[in-house]
Amino acid sequence: DKGWLLLLAYVGCFSHPALDWLNNYGIRLLEPVSSQWFYGDSIFIIDLWMWIALGVSLWLSLRRERRGLLNWQRPAWVGFAAVCAYIFANGLITGAAERMASSALAASGNPNALVVASPPPFAFWKRDIFWRTADRYGTASFVPGIGGHVDIGGAPTGMDDPRLATWVKADPAARAFLFWSRMPVAQKDGNAILLRDQRFMHPLAQDRFQVRLTAPDTASYPE
Repeated sequence: DKGWLLLLAYVGCFSHPALDWLNNYGIRLLEPVSSQWFYGDSIFIIDLWMWIALGVSLWLSLRRERRGLLNWQRPAWVGFAAVCAYIFANGLITGAAERMASSALAASGNPNALVVASPPPFAFWKRDIFWRTADRYGTASFVPGIGGHVDIGGAPTGMDDPRLATWVKADPAARAFLFWSRMPVAQKDGNAILLRDQRFMHPLAQDRFQVRLTAPDTASYPE
């Protein structure tokens, strides 16, 4: 049926950006009209539990269909409903984590800090939290029912380095990185500067999300 095929194509076209929005990597939903980034901060970019739930429910439905059972679609619908509930619950956890960190930062004299809660790969109920002000950044953690801890002190972002303006202007890779980066951090690396994003500074991930910036007479390259 071509009608169902067209409907499935539309479902794919709309669900893909919707799912991309759920993670904290970011998506520009309004391109080419606007380059604004949008973030859901609710689901890890490759969520194992969603893959398992959808895969198992699809497999059960296909097995029931091959056996000629009535209501063979039921497992797929149950899996879909479970994933929707899972997404909603994760959104609530993210909201609670960000409110906790924002309150702690406001009490310490930083009422306008940017706070981002991010789920780790497997422990979906936990949140790694990143915060930043105009010149400092720090981390926090949160577990529902237990509470959280906020590193109030933080560290300098390094984005006030006087070399940055000139060096970035001469470096396309650095400009592209800063266009994408939501929480940029500049760290000295000898005579160079490493541009990193605070969300992706875990030792296992930071090398894939950084740009080494050097003086304009030398080349920089994505790490």
